[in-house]
Amino acid sequence: MADGEAPEQSAWPLVAAATALGVATVTASLYSFLRHGKRSSDMDWPTVPGAWPLFGHFPYIQSLDRMCDVLSQWADQYGTSTGCFEITMPGGRQTLVVCREDAAVQIMNQRPQKVYRTTELREAIRSIHANGVFAAEGPQWQRERKLASAALNRKQLTQHYLPMLKEQAHKLIDKWIVSVEQQQQQQQQQQNQ
Repeated sequence: MADGEAPEQSAWPLVAAATALGVATVTASLYSFLRHGKRSSDMDWPTVPGAWPLFGHFPYIQSLDRMCDVLSQWADQYGTSTGCFEITMPGGRQTLVVCREDAAVQIMNQRPQKVYRTTELREAIRSIHANGVFAAEGPQWQRERKLASAALNRKQLTQHYLPMLKEQAHKLIDKWIVSVEQQQQQQQQQQNQ
């Protein structure tokens, strides 16, 4: 394949899956970063008060369906000045929630010395054999980041990956619409009988 040329049609599902995995991993990483070691003055983010001893802040979330709403409310309340805030997960683990791009950049600039991915996230990534920059930490991450940053720069993302992701998203939405319409037709047929 020539430089800048689109992959062959048969390679699209693999490219789409790899890109979706990369985007999902980066997103999950930004929302699941933990601080390493003691609190440092350049990493002093607000903490949501009221964590329960064993359950952390999970009782406030109540369900995974409500998680986005609760995190959004906490972002408005605790994350406006710094762009991020900490919550306590079940088991007492402090987790940083990032709610602004400038805060994400600040955090990424502190990798891998002060900020790292959770063990669970690294293991989940490795379990699907997605080794490399998305699972690496420390010196390995620094080496592989240089290689990946060329492919994941703004120009590459906007010219190549984002149009493909948009196309895949539209296909998925079209499938959902067809599925919903079929279910509605079946329900109407059952009601008419």
